[in-house]
Amino acid sequence: MTYLVWYLLLPLVASSSVLQFQDESPDTFKNPRVESLPKFRYWLPDASVAVEAVQRDISDLASAGAGGLEFVPFYFYGNPSDAPPPTDWNKFGFGTPAFSNLFDGALQAAADNSILMDFSMGASEGQGTPATAGSPRRAMHLVCNIQLAFLDQPLMIIIVRMYYSF
Repeated sequence: MTYLVWYLLLPLVASSSVLQFQDESPDTFKNPRVESLPKFRYWLPDASVAVEAVQRDISDLASAGAGGLEFVPFYFYGNPSDAPPPTDWNKFGFGTPAFSNLFDGALQAAADNSILMDFSMGASEGQGTPATAGSPRRAMHLVCNIQLAFLDQPLMIIIVRMYYSF
């Protein structure tokens, strides 16, 4: 079923990228649209980082000519697997109020600086989506917000892929 959905969506996504560039003129090389500018990956160690520091980083990216960033809460990266977390993840972990506040601040900074912000929330972000061990919810993956350039409004498509049967 998943393959069928992707086969149905692939022509739409491919045609949207072709149509997206048909309206561009030589002047867009001097002043490219934000979608054409480089994006950067921003790894967040955890939500103990000051909101102002993240907002300043996003502002600096925009000032340097970035069109956007991929915001990745990539906790515990580079630490030994047997080491304890560097901060209290009950307070600063993925999905906590501190994380939500930081995430809102990052979204606001991206909007204030007129750049795009991509984000992923799944099994590898925040060391896993919050769910009870053994829960079927741990086996779901959402794919959403596929934007097709030839439509007047963004089209919101949500696909739930199940990795095992219950």
